[in-house]
Amino acid sequence: MTYLAWLLESARLTWELREAITREIAARLDLPALPEVRGGAEALPPELRPWAAEIVESGFKAAARRHHPDVGGTNDGMRALLAAREALRELVGDET
Repeated sequence: MTYLAWLLESARLTWELREAITREIAARLDLPALPEVRGGAEALPPELRPWAAEIVESGFKAAARRHHPDVGGTNDGMRALLAAREALRELVGDET
């Protein structure tokens, strides 16, 4: 099960695979079933996408100021942060 948790934290996964792993962890821990959630840009109204993209970018910049290797962070941490930003951009449909 630690491998599944590691995958969720470290690997770049498709939405479907991430959902399947989360359900598997819940089943192994005997947790109640999680509701089906379909995400991504199609779930976000078009008029909210620019706002969501701004929130993602602002959050990334704030986190980068804390976790950049030049200020005591690690290269691995910064790579993970960059991957998270990219995944969130895909979810909100940000083309930048």
